[in-house]
Amino acid sequence: MSESDVNDILSRKGAVMVEKANELARAISGVKAAQVRNFYGSVLRIEAKLESLSPDQIATELQLLRPKLAYMVNRESGARPLQKVFDRLLKAAANRVGPETQQARDIAACVVEFAEAVVAYHREHRRS
Repeated sequence: MSESDVNDILSRKGAVMVEKANELARAISGVKAAQVRNFYGSVLRIEAKLESLSPDQIATELQLLRPKLAYMVNRESGARPLQKVFDRLLKAAANRVGPETQQARDIAACVVEFAEAVVAYHREHRRS
C-alpha cells in the first residue's frame, strides 16, 4: 500500500478504502476468520471508548494495535500482509493525531471503518 493510499484512507476516500480493503482481504484469505476477528475486536474496543479518550490517548491506543498484529503474525504467518498494511496505516494515523479531540476521533474512525471493510471482504474471500 502506497503512502498516497494511506493518506486517502485516513481522509475517508471511500473508493480507495473499498479497493484496498478488498485487496488486503484477498491477500489474507487463508488466515482463520477467528484471527482476523480478534484483531477487529481490538479495533472495536478502541472505538467504544473514543469519546472518553484524549488525542494523546487515541494515538497511543492506535500504536498499541501494532504489537497485537505482530503477535498474530507469529501465530499465523499468512497474516503478514495484514500486519504490513495496518502497521503503516496505524503509524500514519497516530502521527496525524493532533491536539484537537474531534480530529483525533475522526482519524481513529477511519481506521475502524477500514478494518470493518477488511473483515467484511475477508469473509467473502476466505478459502474453505
